[in-house]
Amino acid sequence: REQVQSLADFWFKSEASTRQEIGFMLECFGAAVNDDVLRVTKADFDMRCKAYLADIFNSAPSIFMNNAKDAAELSYSLMIGLRSAVYFDDDIDLEEAHRLFLSSMLAMCGLD
Repeated sequence: REQVQSLADFWFKSEASTRQEIGFMLECFGAAVNDDVLRVTKADFDMRCKAYLADIFNSAPSIFMNNAKDAAELSYSLMIGLRSAVYFDDDIDLEEAHRLFLSSMLAMCGLD
């Protein structure tokens, strides 16, 4: 539970969660499409995040879909998608994104 809370806080409540930081992240992701060095860096970032998420699921009381790798893929998509939504969608803010990510992760870990 503590790891999930810390992750949610980092992605949606920390200094890494300002509109400027999220915009910069999205710009870097976009630039990685046409830049080989950035593409490798982005792929490594994705792999490390998903491995961390899989570790969280492997230590959870239950694993969503009974597969830590699949659960990590879905939760990573949720995490990145919510950060993008906060940047582009006026109907969701960081507080709401934090709540959605945290409650989803806790449910996916069997901790709700």
